Amino acid sequence: MSDGGLTRFEVDILTVLSADGPRIGRDIQREIEAYYENEINHGRLYPVLDQLDQEGLIRKMPGPDRRSNHYALTARGIRVLEDRY
Repeated sequence: MSDGGLTRFEVDILTVLSADGPRIGRDIQREIEAYYENEINHGRLYPVLDQLDQEGLIRKMPGPDRRSNHYALTARGIRVLEDRY
């Protein structure tokens, strides 16, 4: 399976989810910011999360508080990472 031309940023998000399981967007943002040693704004992160969800690589689920979404890697997302590495 091809990675469909994913950007490094998209692959990094998939990698975070593969290592830590389902996470809320803010936790993903913190992890990515620590890796890049730069602030990642919501305007960059959340559209990419939505795109990855639409492509079936991650799944967006409402959190228990109904204010935050949880994101989890799908089987397809796992295969894309496995093929990449």
